[in-house]
Amino acid sequence: MPLTFRVPALILLLIISLDDTMAQGCSDAGFCTMGAMKPDQPFNKKIELKLRSMEISFYRGTTPLTPIIYVATADLNFSINSKTSFQVKLPYQAVSGQLGNTSGLGDISLCLTRNIFTSEKFDINFSIGGKIATNQSDKDEGGFPLPMYYQTSLGTYDFITGVSFINRNWLFATGIQHPFNRNENQFLWTA
Repeated sequence: MPLTFRVPALILLLIISLDDTMAQGCSDAGFCTMGAMKPDQPFNKKIELKLRSMEISFYRGTTPLTPIIYVATADLNFSINSKTSFQVKLPYQAVSGQLGNTSGLGDISLCLTRNIFTSEKFDINFSIGGKIATNQSDKDEGGFPLPMYYQTSLGTYDFITGVSFINRNWLFATGIQHPFNRNENQFLWTA
């Protein structure tokens, strides 16, 4: 069996063999855009060293209720050597709605990515990192706790790791995020 088939088959077999599996899409912390799991990473065998990059993204989101959420994120990528890179994500968030207005630095994400296998046809990358809370997710308005979409932080310290298989046409990635604490948000929906 060729190696290009064995690696994805082994990963699929491991996933299927798990007794109880739970999963979700990209988490609120956005770890699906970190390191090996980042969707727009290049696969280019002509350039040995990846250039350092800095991306600034801005988005505006709305919720089923009234808040409008604005987030600007600085995503900084540093090449340590030809196989290792380091990523820092610094988001700033502002929320405006009927329940109040909040703004501040969002959770800081840090990620170290290492290429663990490379060939002319595909690469396998591994990432390890974390998310540092910038507050306890306990912002309030007039003493009343605000819901999570008004918070600028998830309020948790998280461990993040993932692996990706990338070639010229595809990126398959999976990861896990584990929070080490609970946030302090006390908001409850009441009638």
